[in-house]
Amino acid sequence: MNDIMDAVNALREQLYIQLTDTLLRGVIDNTFTPEQSREISTFILAKLDRIKTKDEMLTFLHSLSTKWAQYNPFYVKLKYEGQKKDDEIKMQEIKSKLDQFIKLSHGN
Repeated sequence: MNDIMDAVNALREQLYIQLTDTLLRGVIDNTFTPEQSREISTFILAKLDRIKTKDEMLTFLHSLSTKWAQYNPFYVKLKYEGQKKDDEIKMQEIKSKLDQFIKLSHGN
């Protein structure tokens, strides 16, 4: 459980930096109005610290990206990194089962 929390905490810290950079860039290039920047920063600060799982992180990023499209890449990246990892685990399991099957079939 600590490994999961450590991973979520590390991801949270990384996201704070990236989300803040996106906000600052948006303010500098006038993508975000001052009102939007206040709303975004309040939204991020109110929600990000409460997140305890990767699923909650995905939900947060989905909500953020639904309100402000500039944050969509963060949601997409996290979502597909998880799917990629799941696919790699499934492929490894299939490979292992195939290896066992081949050993059993050659043994008879």
